[in-house]
Amino acid sequence: MRKFYLMLTICMLAAPAHATTPIPDADSPQAKVYAEKCSICHVLPHPKRLSFNGWKHMLTLMDQRIQERGLSPLEPEERKAIAAYLERHAR
Repeated sequence: MRKFYLMLTICMLAAPAHATTPIPDADSPQAKVYAEKCSICHVLPHPKRLSFNGWKHMLTLMDQRIQERGLSPLEPEERKAIAAYLERHAR
């Protein structure tokens, strides 16, 4: 399972910038936080790419990547908004 998430992360990071698909509820406050914070380093993944359990794991990995790159970590409110958005729209 770990290899699956590693490959998914690599694919998400390697996807071309023009390959974005509109996300659900794009005008909602949670979607805006998701779009702003989760597209800093890579193309914004569609929430239906993973189950919510998969997204929880991915959020943990992304926290690690943010730290490795020396970027500002997500504020607790931002992380909560992103998790709530992904839970609502995951597959």
